Amino acid sequence: MTIKEAQELLEAWVAKNDIRHGELTRMALLTEEIGKLARVMALRYGEHAGGPRLRNELSDEIGDILWALIGVANQTGVDLTAALIGALERKSREAEEARQDTGR
Repeated sequence: MTIKEAQELLEAWVAKNDIRHGELTRMALLTEEIGKLARVMALRYGEHAGGPRLRNELSDEIGDILWALIGVANQTGVDLTAALIGALERKSREAEEARQDTGR
């Protein structure tokens, strides 16, 4: 599935299920999902590492973050494919500048 297809799939799901949220509510939902991932990561990799069940929770939370992020993008008219390409270009320039600054 492409990123564009994922955006279209979520938009169809939202329309079918008639689930509409404002932009700030969508952002709050994304933030909540990131917090849940942080909890799972801390339990899995932190000082009090947990059991094997956390592998599924990790996948679930990352999926929920992706779902929420696509929702934010759709609500605000952001093409995630273009946004990712732009981020990769910016990160590449930053990495090149860092290499030049360190003489590598």
